[in-house]
Amino acid sequence: MLGPDDPVQIEDNVRGIWNNAYETTVNTLADNLTIQIIEIGTLLVIFWVVKFALRFVTVLTDIVAKIPILKQFDELRRNYIWINTGNTSCIYNTCSNVLVRTNGR
Repeated sequence: MLGPDDPVQIEDNVRGIWNNAYETTVNTLADNLTIQIIEIGTLLVIFWVVKFALRFVTVLTDIVAKIPILKQFDELRRNYIWINTGNTSCIYNTCSNVLVRTNGR
């Protein structure tokens, strides 16, 4: 009759505990690795989609910017910004000199 102190039974119990721990560890690592691979793949796909979308938008805006009426509005906007920034004193001095010269004739 085999008892709880029998070396064969102890060895079988240890082997069963070891196999159970091994299988649990391998399954947990495989699940975590699978999740990380899916997350990395998802990030790469999102990166490529955003990169393609930005290139498409860049090409589209370049095409739209070449429309003549938009070029005129862009030039007016640039001139307006130039006038309303630090260059107003230069324009004011130029205009006042012209006014002084015309009034002083």
